[in-house]
Amino acid sequence: MIKMVGFQLLFLPLVVALDPCLHGNHKPIDEPHRSALFQPESTDREICDRHLTEGWYVFNGGNDTIPTHCVTAYHCGTRFPVWMKGSLPSVRDGIVHRESCITLALSTSASCCELTMDMRVKNCGSFYVYYLKPTPFCPSGYCAGETYTCNTGNAGGQCKDLYPKMTNFPVLGKPEVVSNSTVRFPCEVQYPIGQPDVGFEVTWTVDGQTLVDPTTGARIVEQLTGDSRTAYLDYNTLKGNLGKTLKCRVRSYYTNTSHIHSDSITSDGYFCGIKVLTERIVVDEKGPEKMVTVESTLPIPCNTAHVEECKITFSLDTHTKDTMFSTCNYDIKLDPVTGKYLGSFKVIATKDFVSDGTRTHEISFKPITDFNHLVWTGYNVHPVHVTTVSSDHGHCNAHGDPHMLGMDYRGNTNVYVTGELTLYECKSASDPTKCLQVQVRTWPCGNYHPCICALVAREGNDAVQIDMCEKRKNQHAVPEVTVLSERGLDGTTINRDRSGKKFFINFPSGARVVASTYVLSPRGHPHEKDGMIDVDIQAPPDNKGCGQGICGLWNDNPHDDLIGANGHHYSHSHVTEFAETWRIKPSESLFNHVLSYQPFYSTQHTYCTCSNGRTDCTKKSKNPNKHNCNGKCKTVRVSRLNRHHYRRYSDDDIDGEEPVDDIIIQKRYNFNYKPRDVFPTLNGIDEAQAKKICNDGLQKSTLYERCHDEPGINKTALIDSCMEDVKASGSDMFLVTQMSAFDSLCQNEVMKNINNYKKNPDGDLIPPLDVTDHACPNQCSRRGTCIYGQCNCNSGYTSVDCSVNLNDTHNIIQIRGNGLCDIRKRPCVQTNVIAENIMETEDMTCGFQLSTGSGTLEVQPAELLSAWEIICSVPVHNVSKGSSLQQYNLSISLDGTTYSAAQMFTVYDSVCQHCDSTGHCNLKTDSCLIDGHCYQSGYLNTQHNKVCDPSVSQNHWSDPGTRRIA
Repeated sequence: MIKMVGFQLLFLPLVVALDPCLHGNHKPIDEPHRSALFQPESTDREICDRHLTEGWYVFNGGNDTIPTHCVTAYHCGTRFPVWMKGSLPSVRDGIVHRESCITLALSTSASCCELTMDMRVKNCGSFYVYYLKPTPFCPSGYCAGETYTCNTGNAGGQCKDLYPKMTNFPVLGKPEVVSNSTVRFPCEVQYPIGQPDVGFEVTWTVDGQTLVDPTTGARIVEQLTGDSRTAYLDYNTLKGNLGKTLKCRVRSYYTNTSHIHSDSITSDGYFCGIKVLTERIVVDEKGPEKMVTVESTLPIPCNTAHVEECKITFSLDTHTKDTMFSTCNYDIKLDPVTGKYLGSFKVIATKDFVSDGTRTHEISFKPITDFNHLVWTGYNVHPVHVTTVSSDHGHCNAHGDPHMLGMDYRGNTNVYVTGELTLYECKSASDPTKCLQVQVRTWPCGNYHPCICALVAREGNDAVQIDMCEKRKNQHAVPEVTVLSERGLDGTTINRDRSGKKFFINFPSGARVVASTYVLSPRGHPHEKDGMIDVDIQAPPDNKGCGQGICGLWNDNPHDDLIGANGHHYSHSHVTEFAETWRIKPSESLFNHVLSYQPFYSTQHTYCTCSNGRTDCTKKSKNPNKHNCNGKCKTVRVSRLNRHHYRRYSDDDIDGEEPVDDIIIQKRYNFNYKPRDVFPTLNGIDEAQAKKICNDGLQKSTLYERCHDEPGINKTALIDSCMEDVKASGSDMFLVTQMSAFDSLCQNEVMKNINNYKKNPDGDLIPPLDVTDHACPNQCSRRGTCIYGQCNCNSGYTSVDCSVNLNDTHNIIQIRGNGLCDIRKRPCVQTNVIAENIMETEDMTCGFQLSTGSGTLEVQPAELLSAWEIICSVPVHNVSKGSSLQQYNLSISLDGTTYSAAQMFTVYDSVCQHCDSTGHCNLKTDSCLIDGHCYQSGYLNTQHNKVCDPSVSQNHWSDPGTRRIA
């Protein structure tokens, strides 16, 4: 207790000693602009008491007091003024407590006291002292006085010139190139020249942070005095700060009181780096490409007199393949028209034939590493976002005789017309490059009904023909794949499946045409083989709305698919008349014609995938179907036409001189198909039996269990077409075409649903295995069971599709070119063999033995071209060394051990030899055969000064005599 009293006794004199009225116990605030009547302008330094030290204060020598009434915002030299709530005390009141009010509103109609703080005040007789605390934020300050005061910086009156008043904000100019080697930014101070003793401190900020020298770390400051009004910033100091907004800020001062500065006033900002000028990038799979323009806001200096050579290269990268670009590396350089530094690239949505909806993808720009300038090195450009919109693709299927499942109408449409027809064609007035065309040729399938036996698929400059119509004498109808493009294929791929019966034509746009080939034996003619092709078309989304042909318009209206080429709308009872309108004029036929190269089609950009750091700009990279062949496709060997011959005489196609069988042509031209329209068939199959055959058969399709309940598959249409085939043929021999059509429809429905896909580590979509790997070739020829993509063949059959009968031998039907090879017309290093009961094996070989029977069997490599054709490498023969004739017995083997019966293969020199299909050869009468070599009549041997004169001798050189050498 005593200690407590002692403490109190010592404390009382201390309180008396701290009387705030006494000199030294309060601090002065001399600032006339705290007057309640003073309103600051935009360039004035606004008063802020946030950093005020808590304590006692007196205003302007005691002449002014804090107002005791509402003071609205933007008075007292600040934005949010502080006034005192309550009356001023008398001397005898001593120290009193009051509330100070912070005004946030511009009008007195509000409370005018949105925020409060504690305050104390004492009347010292002739002046007042206030115990003040710092304000909670800036700019907010205490008011003092209510007399008019002059503007800040003005001379005269009761105001003191603290610093030059700037009435305008500084101007940050655009960057300028200095001597082609560096760049600088000008900051102009907007203040009249000719003013004495003025100075300006210029500093810089990036994204609000003070800019420092990247080398020293010191703040970058420039002092302007006299009439200097422009400060410069070397852009080298921006290292590490690209992609940010640069501003300059200025404080004014008088040079004789340089320690007193105005508040900083700041210029407008300037973005330093790369910006995308396209605000919103949305690309649709069926829509056009979009141009993306990119600008460097900084000039690009380089040590050269040719400014156009100054550029920076950026690389695009994304983690998706939904977008493709005209380039993965683009340049930014000076555009002489706009004077800006621009770069651009085009972007499209990848036509992946998958309904993956609308998705947004981030497109990043790889850091610059190859531009030799420290400012740009390592700059990470802010990514942009591209939204892709998925669109449906079109699908048309023609199978059997042919039965059509159109783009929109998925019911059965039977086309009983022979000739050349437009199956599908996209015609777009706005974009003629959309030109997917599929023409077909239909012929009678034996004695049954018409079927497709050839097709030409074309897009742009690429055209491919698959033909089983042009049968040569004494041979099977086998598929011949020919490129009709003048300059070959540009991005289109052609593959076949493992059986050699299905061919895939994949165009760069994503369009795909699939040809499933069959060989039929007409009733009563088991040795005559006719070809049939089922056609499956997948059209890209940008074809929608421009389709025409037998497949329909593809406009989501199933009721107008039967619009003829004449514009007339036909009913389903007049399908034949409808199909007749799509008969192709001879001048418009693509069959067996070389297509002239059109530069117009090549103006389309080649697009690149720029995914996960890998660049692929080949046209094949755009093709979503290039891998969709159950992962087991084989590249197809193709032949080409030239302008001077129907076929080019090459080892790829050697039937150019062989005529099409006249009997077959005559039969086809005289064919007049009249389908049976009633049951029972000639062999007694009634309608109920036919329906059961078709229904049971369809349920054995390899993908039936996966897709029997898919809403997009019209099973009724397939059964109807099957019953038509049973009615016409009296058998189920065409059932496999309906089963394959079901699988095609199943794959189309399942593979367009994104939910059925997975992704590999590279971001590629993995097609659903249950409709790719689990589908079996050719329905296992209906001689086996499909188990997870593998045919389990019935007893007595083998091969990937169970088509090879183990009880039959493989045998040669014909050697193409009638077994003849003229060294004057082709190299004769390979030859094609048409055979039956063959399949692809690792040990497939061809055996060549001299026709004289001498020598051993020479084994040569063989390659399967189709299910009915093998290509054999020919041994090195003497005719290539100058001899006139070499004959072999040619046989084939599937196991490298057991060989087929042999046929004669003749290599000869037509200058002196004439050979026929039997292998019989005669010496021509107008030539010489000397020392085993052929010479034309009149040939001069300059070494011996002798000539070939058949009238004298065909086996020896003759003296020239007086004969004139032609």
